[in-house]
Amino acid sequence: MWEKQFAYLSRRYRPDAVETSDAADDMLVMSEAAFVRYLTSETNSAIIPEPQNYTLDRPMNEYIISSSHNTYLLGRQPEVNHGRTLTTSISFREVIATINKYAFVKSRFPLWISLEVHCNHNQQAVMVNIMKEAFGSRLVTETLENCYDKLPSPSELMERILIVKKPQTKQEPPASNFRGRRRGNSLNSLLTRSMTDAAMLMPSQSLPQSLMRSPSPSCRRPMVALNWQTFDLGMQVNRAMFDGGQGFSGYVLKPAELRDIEALPYNSELPGGKKERSVVSFTIDVISAQRLRRPVSLPANKAMNPYIEVEVFHASDKREKRNESALPRELDPPQKFRTNIVRENGFNPMFDGHFKFKVTKKQPDLVFVRWSVKLSNDGENYNDRPAVATYTAKLSNLKQGYRTLPLLNDAGDQYLFSKLFCKIKVDSIEKMIIDAPCRALDGSKIKGLSGKAFS
Repeated sequence: MWEKQFAYLSRRYRPDAVETSDAADDMLVMSEAAFVRYLTSETNSAIIPEPQNYTLDRPMNEYIISSSHNTYLLGRQPEVNHGRTLTTSISFREVIATINKYAFVKSRFPLWISLEVHCNHNQQAVMVNIMKEAFGSRLVTETLENCYDKLPSPSELMERILIVKKPQTKQEPPASNFRGRRRGNSLNSLLTRSMTDAAMLMPSQSLPQSLMRSPSPSCRRPMVALNWQTFDLGMQVNRAMFDGGQGFSGYVLKPAELRDIEALPYNSELPGGKKERSVVSFTIDVISAQRLRRPVSLPANKAMNPYIEVEVFHASDKREKRNESALPRELDPPQKFRTNIVRENGFNPMFDGHFKFKVTKKQPDLVFVRWSVKLSNDGENYNDRPAVATYTAKLSNLKQGYRTLPLLNDAGDQYLFSKLFCKIKVDSIEKMIIDAPCRALDGSKIKGLSGKAFS
């Protein structure tokens, strides 16, 4: 790949004075213009590409699965409805046909569909027939052979579709009223007896946010259904989770600490009250940016004064719960840094920011880095205004060295020409022993326990 790119760029940006004969081709030299072009090209992307061939052979419950909530609802599009409702209807058959058409365009790994059904039994039978007719042999209708005591792996269900129906909690009226979700999932009822940790986190129907501000709970769940319409921190971290390597399949293997919680052996070498943690140290140099997009809201007579904010998030991040920190504050340095402010230059600002991070945690694979492009009002002071562009990546998915990062707008769409140029260096993970936190039970909990124990 590098040889082809080198040859192409060397010829494409060869100085006019250099001969174009066959002999010159044997002594190709990359000019400065060609080298700059390479550094800012997709070939020098910071993200590990998806392997050409790979298998996902662990049981389904050992993966974090890309999920969403009402993904087909964009803008003012109507929900799927039947019967006496005030919304415009889309036929269930049409929705299922569309899902079947595009189910495996992006990935051949299994697709989950979670349904919240408010139809009567007759209409539910109609729905079943529609799905069987549309999906055909793709639809999983019975337990797979050799999977009676464990869940099948994603590779065993290539191009298969699993349906999950949320149980009704009360008697529904006879009017047919159905709502559906794509890729928002619990587990199929045929498989749930083997899935002890298959709980699914769902967003509130009344909130536009994706789900949560901290990635902590989501990393422990196989599936977290997010409102993809809102590109907030939750969605940025979720996107980074599946952006890189095998994660492009929509399935990310959980860290061993989360897969084998109940099977971890007792470590007799650790003294009482001690815990082992991993120390993740890395350095990010924010060197420059190219062609930053000017916000529409910025007055024409006002210049851009950009700066870059680099922030780290991780699965045990408790910045939202400062009184419950599981680690002494002195263990980790600050998790957010800012570059200097570059006055009146949004075209090619040079930042030269050098930032060192250290994260002490149990799951070293679940560390995320977010770059945010912000603008200073006066060219001298920082502010807390929303970023004009962001990019979030999982640290383990980043390639080291001098890399070009794309930038996304507040809707999650990538800017065509706006980019960041950074140097990334990740040190080897080290192990350390820390004091386990002591959490005293409050009086009400002790009272409740004593009542149960002695009643």
